[in-house]
Amino acid sequence: MNDAQLAQLSALAALNEMMRSGKFYISTVTEVAKALGSVPDARAMDILRPLHCMDISRMPPELQRALPQLIERCINVPAYQFQLTQLTPEQQQRLQGNTIRLLTRDS
Repeated sequence: MNDAQLAQLSALAALNEMMRSGKFYISTVTEVAKALGSVPDARAMDILRPLHCMDISRMPPELQRALPQLIERCINVPAYQFQLTQLTPEQQQRLQGNTIRLLTRDS
């Protein structure tokens, strides 16, 4: 396995863990972008930075729905490539809506 493939696996693991935790961490997004060699979109980072350590379920629904696209703009990789696994019913309920659908590959 080459370094690019390992970087993608690292990004996948980090983003999945962040989403499973139910909390948003800007440091995760920053480190994933760095590992992938991406230059984050400055405006997307400005929008995401204040959300550090925030419970995703406490974000306004519009912001929850926009989260995957904002992350995509920071890491330059489509968020649908990152999948969530083994969500508890409580996590599923808290993270309802397009955020899960966009970050989960159903097919």
